[in-house]
Amino acid sequence: MTLNNFKGNSIIKFLSMITIILYSCTDKDSHKSTTYIFNDSGSKIEFAIFRTGAKVEYQTRIINVNEKVSIFTSTESPGTSYPASLGDIYDSLLVLFDNNKVATHYYYGVVGNNPNAILFTNSRNLFNEKNYEHKIIKDNKRDFEQEFLYTITEQDYINAVSN
Repeated sequence: MTLNNFKGNSIIKFLSMITIILYSCTDKDSHKSTTYIFNDSGSKIEFAIFRTGAKVEYQTRIINVNEKVSIFTSTESPGTSYPASLGDIYDSLLVLFDNNKVATHYYYGVVGNNPNAILFTNSRNLFNEKNYEHKIIKDNKRDFEQEFLYTITEQDYINAVSN
């Protein structure tokens, strides 16, 4: 091996080592928050989200009995409130039970014309994070994952208003 080949190999090894060190020292962490709805109501539901009174079609979900469905996933850093952060994008949501009973949920501060709407402060409001089960899935130095679970119950169906 010549001196030039030795120097070239040493430089490549040195640069590779520096690159590995720089990537391992990054303060970028992976964050994931997922909000789920579990349907334990005994009825098939349609879950729809609204922005300024208009239904956001791509966010509409059909949730069958005993099914758990993700309604929102974010990779924002922790500190952002989930699922209440849905209110940063949407203002109300609707749960339609078997196409005949409906429950409307309003985000904090939303004033609508539905006297039966479930307000943000209600213990059954879907925008209010306090009404969800919260579970941390991963909490490592580089990886944080959490999930929020809201269970729609038979009592929610009973309390819903006929359509």
